Amino acid sequence: MLGIEPMYLQAGGFILAALILGIVFRVRRMYAFEFILVFAVVCGAAFFFTTQVPLLSKIRLDQALKGGTQLTLQAVSTDQAPVTKDRLEASISVIRERVDKLGVSEAQIYGVPTKNRIEVSLSNVTRAEAMDIVRIAYLTFQDAEKNLIVTGSDLIKAQEALEQDGVTAYIHLELTAEAKKRFAEATTRIYGGQSASRQIYIYLDKDLVSAPTVQAANIEDPIIQGYQSLGEAHRLATILNIGALPLQLNVVQANETSASLGADSLRRSQVAALIGIAAVAAFMLLFYRGAGVIANFALIVYAILVVGALVSLKATLTLPGVAGLVIGVGMAVDANVLIFERIKDHLRMGRTLRAALDSGFTSAMRTIVDANVTTLVAVVVLFYLGTGPVKGFAVTLGTSIVISMLTAVVFSQYVLRLVINSGLIRKASVLFGEKEANLSGPR
Repeated sequence: MLGIEPMYLQAGGFILAALILGIVFRVRRMYAFEFILVFAVVCGAAFFFTTQVPLLSKIRLDQALKGGTQLTLQAVSTDQAPVTKDRLEASISVIRERVDKLGVSEAQIYGVPTKNRIEVSLSNVTRAEAMDIVRIAYLTFQDAEKNLIVTGSDLIKAQEALEQDGVTAYIHLELTAEAKKRFAEATTRIYGGQSASRQIYIYLDKDLVSAPTVQAANIEDPIIQGYQSLGEAHRLATILNIGALPLQLNVVQANETSASLGADSLRRSQVAALIGIAAVAAFMLLFYRGAGVIANFALIVYAILVVGALVSLKATLTLPGVAGLVIGVGMAVDANVLIFERIKDHLRMGRTLRAALDSGFTSAMRTIVDANVTTLVAVVVLFYLGTGPVKGFAVTLGTSIVISMLTAVVFSQYVLRLVINSGLIRKASVLFGEKEANLSGPR
């Protein structure tokens, strides 16, 4: 009725019920039940976002991970079209319009005015397809004597269609009334043998794309045949419909990443990330015992929030971005290490577990904030001055740092207090490997 999927309604109901129960447990000081509720909510969220709505599958991947082509285009001045800022921006708009109409997703197109260049990054697009997209697309029809019959300026609409075999395709060109008349006269003349060849030569820019034989006289609307698929014909029809680029653009660099290579890069990155996270989790368990379990529990919350944030921001994950995520995991744990070490120091000073927890978090906060703020400054510089993958690294690392602060400082502290207040763990040695001071001894 509301247009919301039942699955999301169930999740919303679950969250609402958990909030109400959490308030009840907190008011009645039922800390053990509150801890069990938090554990159930986190496990439920992990299950929901890995099976029902897999967040990882919703993250946009760049061409290095998904496969695609990256082009660097150099604008060249001509007598008819000298390079200007307006023409460069117009060329970017035309390329973007072509990309959008072709249905290419996750495209990055931006200009470098200081160098008169345009950078084009297209996912799931081959080099040949990318080269078609950035063609100037100046269409001409000529006879054997190089006489001009019609040009792209005579074109009203280009429409692709399948041949009768249902496999190969052609493009039907709808011309202006004057151009139709010229084309009919040309086909009549060529069919009647008044040309050195019965072929019409179709050029796109300076490339011969087709040379069909005239099989009848008085043809008004031409077709371009010989395409192996409807998609191939659709690409050219789209380029012709949008028109020529305002500038002459030369391809100075073209890098193609195959889908298989991108998948292999992604697989290797995932394996490296899993190994790194597993090593960090093992370190926390080995050195901090019960507190390490809580820190690893907080890492689950961290992972859900980071991936959810990247999906919400529609960020594109790059190979350096994967590195940024792993570094973020390390920084999240680093904050926990600082806090736990401060707590252990205060336990050695003779404070009780509760007192050491309060003072440990307080004394570690300044160091944590300083460390993360300085890293965020570097992230901002990378984002504004970097391009492409460097920006991807900055986005993922910056997101990781902000969320790691929340999970390490807020969530870890919250769960630790629940465990201590509930009485589930009473000994400091179980949580931190340090014995709590004897209450009868000196403070």
